[in-house]
Amino acid sequence: MPDELNQEEKKGFKLALRVLSRKSRTCREVAVALERKGLSGAAISKSIAMLEELGYLNDQHYAYNYAVLKASEKLWGSGRISAELRKKGLSEEIVDSALDRLWNEMSEEEILERALKKKIASMKHVSGEKDRRRLYGYLSRRGFPVHLIVEKMKDLKITVPYET
Repeated sequence: MPDELNQEEKKGFKLALRVLSRKSRTCREVAVALERKGLSGAAISKSIAMLEELGYLNDQHYAYNYAVLKASEKLWGSGRISAELRKKGLSEEIVDSALDRLWNEMSEEEILERALKKKIASMKHVSGEKDRRRLYGYLSRRGFPVHLIVEKMKDLKITVPYET
């Protein structure tokens, strides 16, 4: 730790490291955690700047890794991932960049198809209007674009409950 830091800045840096040791976080999340501990704005800014300089904090990497995890493991679409990343205090530019990179490496259509098949497998059948609405709502809440949902449901010969 650099010697030019005052006591409060050293405390902020140590607290920030402890927060990051549990799980990866955004700059904003670290700042909020340090604010809760009663640190001054200057100490928080200095701590975050040092963590970024040392490579412990990087919002762009965080956004991309979060997007990959949620798309591949949780089967989320771009809408849901985008909303969650914005809740974490990330800028529109960083979120858009992460999603562009993600969808260049993966296919949102394939993720949607996996989510659709997983949901259908958990249902006994998809025959009635109620089942179709339930399926459509499930995919919509996962953040997939409406046009993709409609396309995939039609591909599987499932009548779409809400024609657009």
